[in-house]
Amino acid sequence: MLKKTIFTALSIALVFLMTVTVNANAEKEIKIIVNGVELKAETEAIIIDNRIMVPFRAIFEALEVNVDWIPDTETIIGEKSDLIMELQSNNKIAKINGKEVELDVAVKVIDGRTLVPIRFVAEEMKAKVDWDQSTRTVTIAADSNIYENDNKNIVNTVGEASSENIINTIKHLTTQPRIVGSEFEREVAIFYADILKSYGYEVELQRFPFKTLSIDEILSINKNKSLDFNYTTFNGTGTNVIARKPANLNSNADILVISAHYDSESITNGVIDNATGVAAVMELANMLQEVSLDTEIRFILFSGEENFMYGSRYYVSKLKKDELERINNINIDSIGEEGDLYPIIGTFNGKANELTYLFDEYLNNQSLEIKKGPPSDYIAFEYAGCPAVTIAQYPSMLLTNIGGLISGDKIERIDIQKIKEITDMLYAIIVENFLRK
Repeated sequence: MLKKTIFTALSIALVFLMTVTVNANAEKEIKIIVNGVELKAETEAIIIDNRIMVPFRAIFEALEVNVDWIPDTETIIGEKSDLIMELQSNNKIAKINGKEVELDVAVKVIDGRTLVPIRFVAEEMKAKVDWDQSTRTVTIAADSNIYENDNKNIVNTVGEASSENIINTIKHLTTQPRIVGSEFEREVAIFYADILKSYGYEVELQRFPFKTLSIDEILSINKNKSLDFNYTTFNGTGTNVIARKPANLNSNADILVISAHYDSESITNGVIDNATGVAAVMELANMLQEVSLDTEIRFILFSGEENFMYGSRYYVSKLKKDELERINNINIDSIGEEGDLYPIIGTFNGKANELTYLFDEYLNNQSLEIKKGPPSDYIAFEYAGCPAVTIAQYPSMLLTNIGGLISGDKIERIDIQKIKEITDMLYAIIVENFLRK
């Protein structure tokens, strides 16, 4: 009888333990819903110190945050609109737009996956977070209105550049210097990436570690047409903004890159050099957003141009061989200065190349001429053997330095009509030569 009683008791205890084990295992499963869609990640969410932790890339991408991972420092950088979040593995200190904020629990690396506190990330991105204990479900509702683009540009698909849009872009860009690697440079990159996304382009923020180059290094790069970046130390991280629209019906079509650099030197707000070029590129992207082309088109805003075309050389160095064989580049740099000088079609050696034929009509009208181009991002494409031209107006600006800034670099000295004419010319050239037939 005693044996039977003991056996019965053990059986009940075993059933109880099995039930507890099943319930405990069930509790490990946490469901996360972001804007009505269940979050799927390679690693399940877990709870650490009463905080739900999830793989960083999954939650950032679900919230439509541009995310980058810097392996050397195990740092996560998430950027959306005007907010920049920095998180580091095993660190309880985060940075929001450069300001330090203490986390309740540090970022953790578990089984090779970097996990972040989901509530902190979502709420800092101005999303609403709810937790249902009974179903173990996190529900996140992002407030899309918070990230409405405050750019005043109007949508323009009529085939003629808007002077209003051009001047609005220039004004927005030129409130302070846009030095490569600076916080303002990153803010500008995110801002224009969001605009290009709103136009329907596939957009990427390409991060690159940069080194401030010496004169000797620049001379060596130019002599050897170097696209190597074998440095042991770097001074910071710059950002290229890349917008892409694939060609219709042909994945192996030629690629046309329309580019301008958006960085500036420290002694200028970069009005003429090169907010003017950026304004032309952005308006051209606006005008072409609904145009079907037989050629893949990429609009790229390069940073680091003032450090000997660092961003564009980095971009070209990362292109695949089959891309390099299909790429052509039209670069725009400093095109709107007042006065009698008109922009030129600049080439590496001052002679016609595979791209200059596109401008024949305008060259014949003597409004443009081919000359040896000044240094700018088209040179990076030339180094790789890709046809490239730059549309530029030099000399640029009055070089008098007053109070730390170049005195001639002012919006008042811009000739909007010149920028509009160049933008309209490029639109006509693209439509005439690359429109889907």
